[in-house]
Amino acid sequence: MKEVHTILLDMLKEIDGICRKYGIVYYVAGGTTIGAVRHRGFIPWDDDADIYMTRDEFAKFRAAFKKEDPVGRELGCLEDNPDYPGTIPRYINTETTNIARFNLLNTCAAGFVIDIFILDPVPSDPELQRKHRNYLNVYADFVMPYYGFSYRNDDDYMDLYEEYLDKASRVGREAVIKELESLLFTFPEEECEYYILRWGTLSHIFARDMMGEPEYFPYEGFDLPLPHRWYDYLVQLYGPEWIYIPPFIADEAHIFVTNTRMSYKNYMNDAARFIDTAKLGGYLEARKINLVKMTKLRKAYIEKELEKYAEYVIYSLRRREEESDKTLEELFAARDFETVMEIFSEYIEIQFSKDYMGKMQHAFMYRYNNRKLIKLSQDEYFYLIYAIAAMGKLKQAMTLMELVENNGIDSEELETLNRRMGIMSDIMEHFYCGDSKKARELLDSLPDEYVEEILAMKRIELSVEVSENEKDRESLLKDINDGLARFDNDIEIRKVLADLYYASGNKEEAEAIYLEVLKTCRNGMLLQEITDKTGLEAEPETVEEKAAEEGGPSMPLTDVGRRHLELLTEFDEICRENNINYSLSDNTLLYGKLYGCFYKENENPVVAMTSRNAEKFIHVMEAADLRDRRIDYPGNNNEHREHTIFYEDTSTSYVNQIADTQDHMRINIRVLKRMNMSRTSRYTTRLLERSNYIIDNAYKKNQIKDRLLYGISDIIKKCNGGNEFKKDLFWRLIAEGRTGVSQYYITKNDETQHARYYLPVKIFDSYDTIKVYGRDFSVVKKTDQYIKARFGKYGDRDVALRPDEHSINRIVNANIPLDELCSAIDFKLHDDKAWDDYVESYIYAERSREGTQFNQECWHIMERSDSRIKLWMEYLPQKDSIIRLAEEEKFAELEKLLVDYDMDARQCIKHGLGLCFDRDIFEAYMKLLGHHGETELMDKMREAVPAIHYDEIIAIK
Repeated sequence: MKEVHTILLDMLKEIDGICRKYGIVYYVAGGTTIGAVRHRGFIPWDDDADIYMTRDEFAKFRAAFKKEDPVGRELGCLEDNPDYPGTIPRYINTETTNIARFNLLNTCAAGFVIDIFILDPVPSDPELQRKHRNYLNVYADFVMPYYGFSYRNDDDYMDLYEEYLDKASRVGREAVIKELESLLFTFPEEECEYYILRWGTLSHIFARDMMGEPEYFPYEGFDLPLPHRWYDYLVQLYGPEWIYIPPFIADEAHIFVTNTRMSYKNYMNDAARFIDTAKLGGYLEARKINLVKMTKLRKAYIEKELEKYAEYVIYSLRRREEESDKTLEELFAARDFETVMEIFSEYIEIQFSKDYMGKMQHAFMYRYNNRKLIKLSQDEYFYLIYAIAAMGKLKQAMTLMELVENNGIDSEELETLNRRMGIMSDIMEHFYCGDSKKARELLDSLPDEYVEEILAMKRIELSVEVSENEKDRESLLKDINDGLARFDNDIEIRKVLADLYYASGNKEEAEAIYLEVLKTCRNGMLLQEITDKTGLEAEPETVEEKAAEEGGPSMPLTDVGRRHLELLTEFDEICRENNINYSLSDNTLLYGKLYGCFYKENENPVVAMTSRNAEKFIHVMEAADLRDRRIDYPGNNNEHREHTIFYEDTSTSYVNQIADTQDHMRINIRVLKRMNMSRTSRYTTRLLERSNYIIDNAYKKNQIKDRLLYGISDIIKKCNGGNEFKKDLFWRLIAEGRTGVSQYYITKNDETQHARYYLPVKIFDSYDTIKVYGRDFSVVKKTDQYIKARFGKYGDRDVALRPDEHSINRIVNANIPLDELCSAIDFKLHDDKAWDDYVESYIYAERSREGTQFNQECWHIMERSDSRIKLWMEYLPQKDSIIRLAEEEKFAELEKLLVDYDMDARQCIKHGLGLCFDRDIFEAYMKLLGHHGETELMDKMREAVPAIHYDEIIAIK
């Protein structure tokens, strides 16, 4: 068990002890509930624990806590601390550190916590519940300084926060909070059939009888209470597939500054002197209102974007249908669900994206509560939903069916399918709750084709047959093998085969299959069953682990991913044939090196080459006549917005709706230039670059200073070539890149002029190759140094694969030429009030970013304190050795010893913060940097270290 789990387990036991002693009812919640059922303890990668209490039970717990007064514990809540920054009370271990960004204002204890979510009674009427949810967001905005909630309100409640803000200016913040509390938290429990979670944004509503009398489950060696209808609870939150372990487990974790062995007081004491909490609080409050204003201005344009994207999706779908040998009706009749899913693949990706469906996360809850349907015919919905269910995604099928129903689309077939999917959901509940008999009864009530064709039902039917010993062994074996043949050797049906072998006494063969299941199956309930039965244990591989093991991700490439790979392969061949050096760059290099795949399939691969090689590549391409290929750069396209070169596939489409550009899929080629040592030349080039950036982004000019800068930039453009300005600037950069004498190359991050990468010239002395999707591509031999320079030292330490998330701003299609797409769909969205409002929203977006940026600066200060204290704990016992190595100039040993210090110091200095926890060790580190010739870095670090940080750290208990 992890150390953090040990701490949290002790705290859970303490809460449980208090509740048992005083007769207080509570329930474990969220991921802790999944952990209890699926893992019988903590989810291995999770780092928190949550519980529910009703409003009345929490009042009893608060009184009991004060009476017990446990040592080293604090109960954080608004009732006892008017500055407490949250709607969620917390049981806090004050002897540890677990600091999140909302702790930067230092208004409450910040050790490891158990979150206590309050269940408030709420009326049954759906409209009253919706009103309650929106008002709860406003309440949360008034009591929680860090987060913003009201900007996610439903459209008809978007003005609510501003109205209450105006009232607060007259009657005061406390009076407004009291008014909202009397509005929200005074419904009598006996008169209400529902509870609402007192949170903000994620304010789930549960039936009261779902909680009821707790059901106890074993959890790390003792019993914890779950909601009475725990299965229904988990389905409501996570869908029927809550039983499955997510492949991208890193997404489940939270990020804090943590220390299990030291009180948070040390961190707050160290960081607080450098954080202006009054300024931070002001920024955070201002950010809330700016987010509301920004969101209101953007809503109309975003809806237009969604409609335009839906228009594109339907056009693309019709094209796929036309290219198919059979109609959807014929494919469905042939039970070719795989091809049906393939035709609808893009529709499914977009319809289930966060843009149309939202997500059960704070940032996407507006859309989650206001889902948008891309319209199809009734027959198409039937074919699609049935196929989704048949392919094993019952949650997705039921979600789409609910949305279809809510949009008033109905037919007898859809109604029947919906009713039967409800039965399927009940079958899963009875099966996983241990009632095989009831599961069998419900299976028998379904038509045979539903059981035979829908994967989840076939799995359960075969499991029940084996567990209940319904047939002789040969008949069971035939049924299982038929299922394996139909469903492509499905791993859960393989588990049923192992069950049959095990029950028949063939344990050796059974355990061989069980080991395979433990490694590749993601059904946590089945994994736990295998462990209980056999004692065998294993965790299924993550996507990252499988990718690293196989030299690339196991999931098949999409059309877009395949085309990007083809483009990169072609580009590589051109460079090889013409002796042009290049290196994969940015995330293409990082993810290629770590996992042998792209960062995101929908994002253009990125390479880098020096100015001399870039010039050579341009001449080669301009002399060539390649079908469906071209290069695009400022030298041949005055509308080109970047200092990059694009190697494009003109048979594809790449539409950026926000930027109002229509391009093609491409390889982005970053051009590396060496700086000229002449200060005049450097500043002149910088001025021209900045002017070019302002002109290219004229659509963002929304404030007086922006319009002024645009006017000045336009004058500079006219004085430096006019219409040839961009072309002249590009070749100026190429020439300077060839003749510069600096020891560093510079490249830009897209259009953002200030985000520069400084890459030592020596990195590009030699080249090597790495495999991406099994193909060799060129990289600099010193890839680790490149990654260090690009992402910060050891930039790969927290890198993980993530599913590619769709964005409505960008349409990427590998199969439809841009001319055809633009002829079929008018992408002009920049010609009405919705766009004007969107442009105006940048004013408030920028003001909001100011608050976010200052908050980020404060967080970097806290991260420095984290590094300072942990390095002090690590290195103080080794101080004599460090000083001796520095004095004896044994720099290789010293560098190896100070590797953690070096990594954190470099990360801190990126934010203008010097890192020192001991004067003598700091001087030894300076001597090491001097040995490596990093005198500029030495000077920066000395200037950035506060004088007080030379003093010895004194630990606070």
